[in-house]
Amino acid sequence: LITIYSSSLKAFNLKDIEIIKFYLKLIVKTNKKIRV
Repeated sequence: LITIYSSSLKAFNLKDIEIIKFYLKLIVKTNKKIRV
């Protein structure tokens, strides 16, 4: 995961930002499920 993240930073573009947004939303949903 760290290797994929660092390589994404090297070739940082709009597609990478959309992927990061998607994973952040996924993490937030998972955290809410755990809290509830």
